[in-house]
Amino acid sequence: MTAVAPKKRGRTSFASFAEDASISTLPAYEQPAGPAPTSAPLPDLSHNPHNPRDGYDDDATRELAASMESLGQLQPATVVSRDVFLAHYPDDTEQIGVARWVVIMGNRRLAAAHLAGLDQLAITVADHLGGTDPKLTEALLVENLHREALPPLLEARELQALVELHGSNSAVARRIGKTDAWVSQRLGLRKLAPEAARALQAGELSFREARGLASKPAEAQLLRLAELRGDVERAPEPPPAPAAAERPRRGRPKTGPPPVEQAARKLREQYDSDDIARLVELLTAPDLPR
Repeated sequence: MTAVAPKKRGRTSFASFAEDASISTLPAYEQPAGPAPTSAPLPDLSHNPHNPRDGYDDDATRELAASMESLGQLQPATVVSRDVFLAHYPDDTEQIGVARWVVIMGNRRLAAAHLAGLDQLAITVADHLGGTDPKLTEALLVENLHREALPPLLEARELQALVELHGSNSAVARRIGKTDAWVSQRLGLRKLAPEAARALQAGELSFREARGLASKPAEAQLLRLAELRGDVERAPEPPPAPAAAERPRRGRPKTGPPPVEQAARKLREQYDSDDIARLVELLTAPDLPR
């Protein structure tokens, strides 16, 4: 694969580039005839406005910039032409500005190229994703889902958009190569009360804790969240009921719920809906794993 030579223009920040690009006066773009280009000047490239990252001011981008500065670009970015992108997202015209290409996969590479002072970015044109079907939309959503360390609530948002495209959790799981449980667990986070969602986003809750909260009513979520934060003391467990002095005689009316219902209540107190579904699966399996 041909690498783009690391031509330097002097270091700059991505923020300053974005400001300069917004006042650029490049002519309107017309798709050229012939083979698709394999590289493009950085001012001709726009970040994907639907990329969920909050900027690229992090160590990973700086390390990639240093690598691109010394070795050049080793992997091309995937782009679509301006017209193809705006046919799907006409409201993004202002954000794209006058860029001729929109980066679908490789937005960090574009940011690193600016930091490294490169003039060009190697690209692969994927205009086949355009058209009347939602391939481009799906490509953007799937690309977002496969990012490293994407926050769970953003995963849930992208998954919900895919469910709206394909109609079911199972269909989405097949499209992205995940299990049904993986998809369902993350979609369940959309049931979090706003305060619990903010706690998850801030890192105050683990993913597992958030899953457990999402299976409860809103008021119960807030109470449990307060317990996890240490704002209130957890109510002590009630003492076990004393053993009956004697077993009831046959024909004597029973009091209280049957033992199976008692067990079900205990399980619902201890496990969330995903764990209970797994328990049912194990109990109904022909051979219970040891």
